Amino acid sequence: WSLPDSADCSWRTPCTADDYMLQYGPCVQGERSVQSVVAPGAHCYADAATYTPPAARQERCDSCSAAGYFEDGDGECVACGGGTYLDRSAEGGPRCVPAPPGRFAPSVVSAFYGQQSEMPAEFSTFCTGSCSATGWEARSDRVDSGTHHAGELDAVLVRDVDMALAGYLMFDYRVVGGSEADGLELYVSGVRDAFLVYHPSRGGEDDGGEDGLGAWHTALVRLGHGSWQLAWNYHQSESSSSSSSLPGKVEMRHVVIQNARGGAAQGTLPCAAGSYSSGGQAECTPCPQGTHASSAGSAACVPCGENEAPRPPVPDAAFGLLGAVSCDQCGQHTHTAAGAAECALNDDSEADPPACGFSPAAGVTYDLSPLARSDEMYGPVLDSRNHAYFLNVCSRQHSNHSCFDGDGEPIPSFACQVTSVGRGEDLGHVMGFEALDEAPAEGVSVRDGLVVHYTGGSRGLQLCQNRMRQTTVHFRCVPTAGVGAPVPHSPVENPPCSYHFGWDSLYACPLCTADDYVRVPGECVNGRQQVSYRPREQPLRCHGGVPQPQPVEQDCREQPTVPCPAGQYADVAQTPVVCVPAPVGHYAVGGGFLLERWTGLAAYGFEPTSWRADATLQNLHSPQDASDLVLKVSFAKAGFVEFDYKVHGQGELASFQFEADGHTVLADVHSTNLLYATYRHPVREAGAHVFVWRFRGGSAPADDQHRERGALLSRLLVVGQKEADTVPTPCPAGQYSSQEGASSCDQCGHNTYSGEGARQCQPCAASQWSERGAASCRPRRACTLDTDFVVVYDECDAQSGTQARLYVPTDPAVCDVSSFEVPALAPVPCPVCARRGDHLSAQSNRCEACPLGSYRDLQVSAADEHACVATPAGSTALPALLLFDSNQGRTFELDGDASTTCTGDCGTEAWRFQGDRADSGVHGGGELDSFMEAQIEFAYAGSVRFEYRFAGEREDVRADVYLDGEPVDGFTPARKLLSRVELEEEDKEAEDHEAEKKQQQQQQQQQQQQQQQQQEADTKNEVRTHDQIWHAVSLPVPAGTHRFALNYHQEASSVASDTAGLQLRNLLLEGVSGAGAFQLHACKDGHVSAVGDVTCTACVAGTIPNPEHSQCKACSTGMVSFNTASTVCSACPAGTVSDSRHTSCILDQCKLTTSSGVHYDLSSVGQSMSLANMDIGLCNQVSCELGTAAVCHKERNFGRSITSVQESVSDNTVVLVYGHGAPCTTSLTAPLRSTTVRLQCVSDESVNAAPTILSDDECALELQWKALAGCRLCTDADYVEERSECKSGNRVVQQARQTLCNGPLFRNSVTESCHIEFEFPWWAVAVIGVAVLLLIVVVVVVCVRNRKLSHSYELLANSNPPVMGDFDLGDDEL
Repeated sequence: WSLPDSADCSWRTPCTADDYMLQYGPCVQGERSVQSVVAPGAHCYADAATYTPPAARQERCDSCSAAGYFEDGDGECVACGGGTYLDRSAEGGPRCVPAPPGRFAPSVVSAFYGQQSEMPAEFSTFCTGSCSATGWEARSDRVDSGTHHAGELDAVLVRDVDMALAGYLMFDYRVVGGSEADGLELYVSGVRDAFLVYHPSRGGEDDGGEDGLGAWHTALVRLGHGSWQLAWNYHQSESSSSSSSLPGKVEMRHVVIQNARGGAAQGTLPCAAGSYSSGGQAECTPCPQGTHASSAGSAACVPCGENEAPRPPVPDAAFGLLGAVSCDQCGQHTHTAAGAAECALNDDSEADPPACGFSPAAGVTYDLSPLARSDEMYGPVLDSRNHAYFLNVCSRQHSNHSCFDGDGEPIPSFACQVTSVGRGEDLGHVMGFEALDEAPAEGVSVRDGLVVHYTGGSRGLQLCQNRMRQTTVHFRCVPTAGVGAPVPHSPVENPPCSYHFGWDSLYACPLCTADDYVRVPGECVNGRQQVSYRPREQPLRCHGGVPQPQPVEQDCREQPTVPCPAGQYADVAQTPVVCVPAPVGHYAVGGGFLLERWTGLAAYGFEPTSWRADATLQNLHSPQDASDLVLKVSFAKAGFVEFDYKVHGQGELASFQFEADGHTVLADVHSTNLLYATYRHPVREAGAHVFVWRFRGGSAPADDQHRERGALLSRLLVVGQKEADTVPTPCPAGQYSSQEGASSCDQCGHNTYSGEGARQCQPCAASQWSERGAASCRPRRACTLDTDFVVVYDECDAQSGTQARLYVPTDPAVCDVSSFEVPALAPVPCPVCARRGDHLSAQSNRCEACPLGSYRDLQVSAADEHACVATPAGSTALPALLLFDSNQGRTFELDGDASTTCTGDCGTEAWRFQGDRADSGVHGGGELDSFMEAQIEFAYAGSVRFEYRFAGEREDVRADVYLDGEPVDGFTPARKLLSRVELEEEDKEAEDHEAEKKQQQQQQQQQQQQQQQQQEADTKNEVRTHDQIWHAVSLPVPAGTHRFALNYHQEASSVASDTAGLQLRNLLLEGVSGAGAFQLHACKDGHVSAVGDVTCTACVAGTIPNPEHSQCKACSTGMVSFNTASTVCSACPAGTVSDSRHTSCILDQCKLTTSSGVHYDLSSVGQSMSLANMDIGLCNQVSCELGTAAVCHKERNFGRSITSVQESVSDNTVVLVYGHGAPCTTSLTAPLRSTTVRLQCVSDESVNAAPTILSDDECALELQWKALAGCRLCTDADYVEERSECKSGNRVVQQARQTLCNGPLFRNSVTESCHIEFEFPWWAVAVIGVAVLLLIVVVVVVCVRNRKLSHSYELLANSNPPVMGDFDLGDDEL
């Protein structure tokens, strides 16, 4: 043998059992022959020695063995069809009979049952690859894939079948010969079916079969309703053997296709629900529209009743698309007559309503047909359980490839659900409508949208309590959303089997009508006026319908002669001119202007000024220095000027005034207490008028403690400038006017917006938000747990004794809550009483405040819920109220004396009180003050404590605390970004403070509460950045009724924030009336308390607390405490003693002994004396501020206690320092005034008897006092003894002072007797001695001269005689 195109032949081998096949003879009179023959293509020869095949035999056969066929009298096979079926039990033998009513006769297609020499016409075959035959071949009662040689090939057998209803394909097959890689594949409509068979293994118990060629296997494949193509493919691999063994192939027989058209029927089946048969039908007829068949086997369909419509047919897995099986009630606002196919809108709707729409009121018609889809549904919309939802607004029929029932059939419905396992559910196929203002929503109108209900969905059994599923879609008119898309509500399913969605869309707006456009006349110029038409709302809240009219021109009068009141304008196109109301979306002030955006001031008559508009143009600010704002207006009639203003000053440093025509009509406004004030000045006469706004004392912020001083204007209304407005003014963006005749516009609320000329504000889309007065919406940012959620504590569960906690978004929310996964919080034990200082009264069984002098001890309360513990000695427990409790979520309790207000560019109303915190609200970008205030009665001196932080991104913000209208010093309110070092230091300081606080309260806190707090901190997992640190504040408050206020202030900015600027928590009011105590504090330094005392008492000056801090004890002798609440006694300087009250160090009887032992006596200067602007009492103190003082200078206490004594030997001065006077300034850390007295020793007591001032400033005074009191006291060494002369037998003996010291000149004077003796006093002797000496000198001089004269005479005598006439000597001269 050889293959085609072979170059040589191969030797045949002896045939084996695998090379033989059975050959069947024709069926004659119920018998046929069967013999074994060598299979075609076998490469062998018969050899009895190798294998002997079975002998030929006869077997029974049936020429009409196929189902639904029988043999007639002529021996022909007859098929039962056309609504008949084979009845083998009929009288007279088998015959075809008609199917009865309510039943049909499905046909069966069969093949390869009897002898056939050629392939049936319904089958086609081909082969690709190394084929030796053209394809499959018919062989008697079977068909095989043909005999081929080695090589890869595919032999395919194909049959098309049209299934009247679902059925089965059955056939027998076996694989003969070939290799293990060869096998049979079945394809259904070109897609490989799950059925796939390979060559069966050899040697099994089924091998051999009836002819020894292998066992037969039966295949069963389900076929659905419709047309299919069946393809059997025998695949032979490349590795198939080319030996002399039997070539590989597959054999197939007894092919049966149940319920296929074109065959013969062998029985009947009942018609499925939704179809009927009047009898003799091969297939059932679907119920026509308007009718239904609720059960199987129906002979006819029943019409639906009034206000009912047939339930849309669902394709049956067996029968395909049938008619309705039931009728559903029409949806809301729809109806039908009996037997109608669809529900229609009610008769009260418009005459020609849209095909998919609703008219809830006259002039309001919705048309949803632009949202209809003919291809795919909208979706998938996913919920938190990963269920997918699909919606189709106006049609149940679609080519949806996602929503199938359990049988794989598409679900005809307006809404369906596909679970996570792929199963679809009908969520409603009956459409109904509802006006939006009928739904449970607040502040909506009939034009804001509509609600569409889809009812009659698949029935839910256990979960839905046998109710049918239904869907509600809230369509909301959002002109900017376009088509939009459905979004799930949270949760989607609530209650079970009721599904809810929202849909923002332009096409959820009504159709446009002529009423949606406003006639707007223009200015009258040269007798002509253009009248235009603009949308009544911006953006236009309608679609389709009536288009916007084109502008027109008309005649008019240029100047109105008729005065029109506010809310009306003069229609100058009419003759005569009449006043007409301003249309909706507009306003008219009555002949003037309204200024709310401070730009283009010159056009209104303002002179150039240094006043400035802020970034938002909403306010006009005064400058830092003094300046005037001048407006000159000419009035056509009597009117008025009205403006809103706010003034922030500090005391009387700044003032605001308003002048009209040179007269001050609003004088010296120093502050408006954060509020806007309104002032109206009447203008009684027409003509020119001048108005001046004046502010003096303006300043920029000097430091973090003080705001700038200034005034601002936010609104200016001038009426009377002209007789009437000639055109209405459209409302600015962010405002609206819903009624005709408006004189002003209203501001849009939170989460709404408007364009210019709006008659109402539009809601933001679900993914957006807005503050009040917004012109547009902003996208919601991603949520953060710390800033956008608050912890709320639910009511206590009495059964479990626990209290549920949950995170709740702040209201209104500004972040995308729907996409944020909120963590769960573990429940906590229920508190016995809601307020921490309350206990459960055993008498009333109600929570009451703990009595004064006791407190609620949490450790004791764990064992005794009624217990209040007496306050121990050395401690205080003030009655207190804790608000915004971060551990209990206690909210602020507003009463008649508490309020919250926002002025300026406010978004939310003011502060928001929610759960465990409060915040200043979310606002726009303009200037604002948002404050909360409350009048609180403090029964005791206590404190206001709270924690705050700036949570937004803006830096131009601050917070201020006010007590009784005055800003509190010491509170650092301005926001600043901390450096990392500062942050770490602040963190460490906060941690140290917290650790100290916990240590002080450790013995009073319950262990369970500590665990709760720790769990809370762990659960919140707050991210602490330099913007998110909570700062602790404690402000002392004296007893009495006080008004406490906390204000958040922001400057104007072009950027608005989407986070609350200031957050507050743990607001603790200690010392308030009507509350109980729950916190125990140790008495402050220098304070004491006894058991059961409410407060601690400060020890007065001169005393200090005992070790137990239960009472005060006096300082020891020589020790003093100068101030109240002193903790230690101080020793007086050397030489001084403590006074009787131990409050000052003084001189003992005005005497002083220094550390060196030197004594002084200041009595002469120590007494009180008054000088100019000064009273001094070094020993006896004088009256002054703070009681008494040693020196009172200019009525100020410059010292009351000696703090230092010093000596200066060089200048004989003793220095006394008097300290502990009054503070130098009002600052709490200011030093105390003191006086230095320099006493200088002088001998003359009359010199400088009063002190002189050496230096004088606010804190220190230095005096110099020259006096004998500045000399040390004299001692014995300073005196010598003196005796007087004896007179009359007596003389005085005394001690005389010989040095400069403070003592008498003489002392210890005594008189003693004496004898009288002549004796010269020493001075007389001295005089005589001097006289004698002088006498001797004179004698000597005379003698010497006489000797010279004698000698001269001798010479004269011996010379010539003189001429006597030359001179004349007298006797004396001689």
